[in-house]
Amino acid sequence: MPMRSDEGETSPKGDAAGLKAPLFGVPARPESFVKRPEEYAAILRALLTVESGEAVAISTALIGGGGFGKTILAKVLCHDPKVRQHFDDGIAWVTLGGAPSPDALARLCERVAGKPAAPNPTDTLAAALHGKSFLLVVDDVWSSRDLQPFLDITKQAGISCLLTTRQTAIGLGANTRRILVDQMSLDQACAVLAGDLDVRPASEILDRLRALAQRLGRWPVLLHLANRMLCFRLALGEPPESAIASLDRSLDERGVVAFDITSSTVREDAVARTVDASLDVLPPEHRAAYQDLAVFPEDTPVPIAAAEVLWSTSTTTAEDRLLRLHDLALLTVDLKNRTFTIHDVLLNYVRVKVGNDLPALHCRLVESYARACRGGWHRGPDDRYFFGHLVHHLVEAGRRNEARQLLLDFPWMRARLKASGVVDLLADYDRLGVGQDQALQVAQGAIRLSANVLAHDSTQLASQLTGRLVGCEEPQVRRLLGDAVACSRHDLWVRPLTACLTPPGGPLLRTLEGHSDVVTAVAVTPDGRRAVSASADRTLRVWDLDTGRTLRTLEGHSAWVRAVAVTPDGRRAVSASDDRTLRVWDLD
Repeated sequence: MPMRSDEGETSPKGDAAGLKAPLFGVPARPESFVKRPEEYAAILRALLTVESGEAVAISTALIGGGGFGKTILAKVLCHDPKVRQHFDDGIAWVTLGGAPSPDALARLCERVAGKPAAPNPTDTLAAALHGKSFLLVVDDVWSSRDLQPFLDITKQAGISCLLTTRQTAIGLGANTRRILVDQMSLDQACAVLAGDLDVRPASEILDRLRALAQRLGRWPVLLHLANRMLCFRLALGEPPESAIASLDRSLDERGVVAFDITSSTVREDAVARTVDASLDVLPPEHRAAYQDLAVFPEDTPVPIAAAEVLWSTSTTTAEDRLLRLHDLALLTVDLKNRTFTIHDVLLNYVRVKVGNDLPALHCRLVESYARACRGGWHRGPDDRYFFGHLVHHLVEAGRRNEARQLLLDFPWMRARLKASGVVDLLADYDRLGVGQDQALQVAQGAIRLSANVLAHDSTQLASQLTGRLVGCEEPQVRRLLGDAVACSRHDLWVRPLTACLTPPGGPLLRTLEGHSDVVTAVAVTPDGRRAVSASADRTLRVWDLDTGRTLRTLEGHSAWVRAVAVTPDGRRAVSASDDRTLRVWDLD
């Protein structure tokens, strides 16, 4: 099946001239940026060889603190004609962050492969990309566990991977080239500050910009904020010398002095003081609106429509506010996709500002959405945000009982499943915390047992719940089943009259699907979180027992794999095969 990119280009050869790779989820090229030739050249060397144009390393990692410019470099590289010509089958982008979406991999698979990801998105995507000249970018990696499925895809498919992370100790694998993205040089920092300013070499203005760059730690996120403040003043007719002096006074008043860029506490204080100076140029309603954005999750492109709901305002007003904030580099607006994002360094600032009022802000967003849901939560807006985040906002607002009722409401469960899949629906139960709640335990257990079916066909929800829960005496579960029957009365569906499917509460928790032939052996890691299975299909699979996902597929045997064992430390597996070999596998 051909791959369809976000630009409407069809792989394998991108545009009509065959020179540019199709892009999948890649953010727009930054409107303006300062070249960092040393770091950029190092990235190109890591991904490409000048002599033959072949990949040098499977993975390349950009490592540096938050706001140091890693993501900007990655965005620019994705739009580089040389890079797009080399990776002419495509470039895909996924952002993880501190709390990755549970279906990030599945969505990437559907976007790139053009078909459902079930039951194992890792294998589906690896098969679609096998043998292709493809680059996968994984932005803002916080943990090895979140990264591993994407590294597995690169290994299985033989494609290149570029990742960004601030975690210097994260497990990246032996084949990963590490490139440090640190402070800008003084000249680069001045170039950021001087953007859109008429600054002549050897001028007094340039000397003052150098001093300002040092004051801001040559930290890109602060330099960009300062530049937008200067441009704002210039747009009002203030001369450059006066604008710089005004900014210096504003920073003086807030105590922003030259600081140690290696100290996270000191950096956070510098951000707070610099952002305060930026907000001073805005009217009070815009400053308050910016703090309201603390309610949204980090590392998530938020639809502009969600801001409209939060602020209870029109599309025009919401866009105006967001664009004013964009002009000051306080967030980034993507009008093509109708979304905005806030750098996590700045999001942390607004959350600190909001402080203990954050639950009330979540409650306000929930109430605003409630007014748009006449007839029940399941009738909420299809704005690419509501269904995926309502339970999160209810929990954060302290309205746990409402979240609980939602997860026992068939119309909601059906709408949630249709909107974003079974993995996200199950994650909602984990967000709430099932605990000893019998009704929630039964509902989540039934969905988990049905996950392999629902991943293929979400319309089977009523049949799966009924076939597993008929006869359950728990009152709320009985009401759930009654709603399932009532809501499906106009549908063509199989209604089990007896409990003909395995019910929750027994020894079976979930069914793991993926092997194409007999499963011959299985071993479990000492921590009980992963299993390794062996099969007659000549592969081994590493499973996440919490989610049921395939983490890795281990290929290499040429005949049936008959046995597998895991070392006591859980880091390696040893397999035995009819091909008369044993193989030792690295599970990290």
